[in-house]
Amino acid sequence: MRKLLALPLAALTFLLLSPPARAGTYPMAQCQSTPARALSDGWIVYGGASIYNTCGGDTGFGLWIAELGYDTSGGMSIAVPASRPHVTIQRIETDMNVAYELNQRSFVRWFAGGQIIFDRELTGWAESLITRTPRDGSRDFTLDVYCSTANGPVNCRFSDLHRVVVLSWLTFTLAESADPSARAGGGSLLAPGGRHGTESLAFTAGDEDSGVKSVNVKLGGAVVGSYDFSASCDYSDWNACTTSQSRTLDVDTTRLRDGSYPLRFDVADAAGNAVTVDAGRTVTIANAAAGPDAAGDEAASAAEGGRHNGSGSANAAVLTAELVNRRQAMVVPYRRSAVTMSGRLTQEDGTPIAGARLDVGSQTVLPGLPGPDAGQVVTDDDGRWTMTTAQGPSRQVTVGWRAFGRDRSYTQTTNLSLLVRAGASMAVRPRRVANGRRVRLSGKLLGRPFPAGGVLVTLQGKPRRGGKWRTFGVTRTHADGRFGYCYRFTRVAGGSQTFLFRTRINRQDGYPYEAGLDGKARVAVSGLR
Repeated sequence: MRKLLALPLAALTFLLLSPPARAGTYPMAQCQSTPARALSDGWIVYGGASIYNTCGGDTGFGLWIAELGYDTSGGMSIAVPASRPHVTIQRIETDMNVAYELNQRSFVRWFAGGQIIFDRELTGWAESLITRTPRDGSRDFTLDVYCSTANGPVNCRFSDLHRVVVLSWLTFTLAESADPSARAGGGSLLAPGGRHGTESLAFTAGDEDSGVKSVNVKLGGAVVGSYDFSASCDYSDWNACTTSQSRTLDVDTTRLRDGSYPLRFDVADAAGNAVTVDAGRTVTIANAAAGPDAAGDEAASAAEGGRHNGSGSANAAVLTAELVNRRQAMVVPYRRSAVTMSGRLTQEDGTPIAGARLDVGSQTVLPGLPGPDAGQVVTDDDGRWTMTTAQGPSRQVTVGWRAFGRDRSYTQTTNLSLLVRAGASMAVRPRRVANGRRVRLSGKLLGRPFPAGGVLVTLQGKPRRGGKWRTFGVTRTHADGRFGYCYRFTRVAGGSQTFLFRTRINRQDGYPYEAGLDGKARVAVSGLR
């Protein structure tokens, strides 16, 4: 009699001027976008299944099952992460084909929102398009293979040991109902008094679900800045676009008539939700009031060092910078090398310098090789600034302030040291073997730049329960950071045991990273009896 198992759990202050938008939708393509044909993180496997990923080629991705016990299931699941609280799965589409069942009747099933939405026997069929609509509010999807008891206590085996279920591509249509947001962060446009000439404005727009797609900055009804982020939206993950965008723009106030204007942001997210946000600030334009004297002062200033960089007219300042927990230096793994740094710019008497542009640059520990951090940040009304470093190698980050825009050298600088441990990803195939058989370990270094001669990677392993990490091999990466190694199990006795693998990358000449441990993988080995 055929049974169905229960669905396994997947490991998983602004004024709005326009009414909240209705829920929008956007696609999340798995193994479909070119040329990367990306498969997002977050897929997990359970039971006797493994997930294979050949999205970089022409096959796709899906389930590999060597053998499945009768009256059991194995599959893969994915769920909307808690960091995307307003996203639900509205529709699922895929191109799917399956292997032939052997010995025992088996079924491929889809679950979503606690319901089964697809159920069909594995008889070697292929479908060009399968579409299902889960119940409203669904935030998870599971695809599994169920081995029934129709032919008695007989396990399921399949005509293709490596590809039991093949998804050439899969697309989730996601729904999101929350509006994006925006806020003004600083800049001379927000300084007190009438503003004239060209002023700066820093802002941040955010959407924690589908991501920010576009922003228009407006004074009254006039658009003074327009940003379209569509080119950076890849639609291959739960957030189609980046969830936060920060920009600094120059506003030519001479294009507006003198008067007072509310500062507003028109923001749209990747799902099509759009809203107008009042920043809560009113900007007064007073170009006529500046008069010829002000113009003459600006001309004289320009003849020297240019316009003053920030509020006030100080020729000296106090510039501070710090990393997390007020540290000036820290060591972090590569995966956490995007570190928040912050600080403050003030006059020597403590008066904040608002709207000042600070230059940010970095130099790696390799002489002559610039670091990944480059750009500008603008201080807010209290002279404070914050910025996040880019993921990358060990380096020194420098923040500098020029008192006047045309100064050739910095009036004040400060340095931070960020040391980064090397990281790597690694996978093992197959995930289940018998004693005496080989597995292949393959992986890639996470951090660039990769030396042309490669990097030595030490491979270590140990039983999951007990035992110490032991080195069993060393390999060298290719120029693209990829590596591979074959290992054969020879001394596993008794029942099935799980073994863990990891990489160790020592500090090496030409590779600007500290020693690091990363790239864990596991394999189940059935021993001799």
